[in-house]
Amino acid sequence: MVRVGTTSGGQSDLDTSTSSSSLPSQFARVERSTWRQLQVPGLAGLGPDELVALQGVNDPLSLNEVQEVYVPLARLLELHVMARRELRHATAAFRVGPSEYVPYVVGIAGSVAVGKSTTARVLQRLIARWRDRPTVEVVTTDGFLYPNRELVARGLMNRKGFPESYDRRRPILFLASLKGGQEEVVAPTYSHLAYDVVEDRRGAVCLSRPQAGWSLGPTWPWPGS
Repeated sequence: MVRVGTTSGGQSDLDTSTSSSSLPSQFARVERSTWRQLQVPGLAGLGPDELVALQGVNDPLSLNEVQEVYVPLARLLELHVMARRELRHATAAFRVGPSEYVPYVVGIAGSVAVGKSTTARVLQRLIARWRDRPTVEVVTTDGFLYPNRELVARGLMNRKGFPESYDRRRPILFLASLKGGQEEVVAPTYSHLAYDVVEDRRGAVCLSRPQAGWSLGPTWPWPGS
């Protein structure tokens, strides 16, 4: 089953489910047999070596799943980015002003160890192959954890990974700066070797205009729009 968000309060034409609730839904439930038919001819998936390099530990993912699930998803995201871009250009023409660049941010959420990072890396690779070859970066929410020394000072070391262990103001400021058109935005990173936040720019993800990213939180990517 694939669940797809819609842009209106109603259900998508792809919706094959019946709902016991009379409330409008923001999502469409699509059977995989229907979803895989949405593939775009000529839009390639991944090769075997690429898949191995992108997979996480204990993340079962096949080339067939990439082709049937992720390739149509990447195409749907491309349509959203193209529509947003056209709206921005039309608005700029209406106001008789420049068309300002605004990054397109996509968030990926889920429980621990469900494959968010693998999903982010696969989408990053597929999106980078769009016709206009956008720059795509992945940003993880682990970078927004408090450093270990701060967690110790706050008595939160045993709560690492829980909401209170994150500097929740930082991702808000990060996204505001990114969407607000700041010339360069630096995303903090986390080292699984040191088990701590990297507090300098070594390995940091730097997003510069007119590039952009995605937010896949707890693991995040972005294509420019």
